[in-house]
Amino acid sequence: MKKKIFLSVGYGITAFIVAFSIGTVLNVSTGIPLIGGLLNGVLTAMVLTIGLLTTKYYGNATIMWLVFSIMAIPTMTLGPPGFYKLLIGLIAGLIWDSVYFVFKYNIMSGGPHYPLLAW
Repeated sequence: MKKKIFLSVGYGITAFIVAFSIGTVLNVSTGIPLIGGLLNGVLTAMVLTIGLLTTKYYGNATIMWLVFSIMAIPTMTLGPPGFYKLLIGLIAGLIWDSVYFVFKYNIMSGGPHYPLLAW
């Protein structure tokens, strides 16, 4: 369990380093704030998804997002500096964990809502 938590923290730090470095480089090179938002979102999602699928337990995404948001508090990553980023990290992590839980245990397979999901 400690190893999985350590990996979660590592993936959260890695995602922040990727997002912060790309966002800073794009901001300095173009002079346009928030230019790297889409690219950061895609790359951060990739790193955090790999982390979630590597450790495979409920709560991993919340830990990764909280580490990411704690590191982002003094920076412009995820918006202006502030402690509100902890709430963003907590909500994002819980959403990711919930989606992982639903797909891991195949909760939504079959049933009356299946045609909507298959569409």
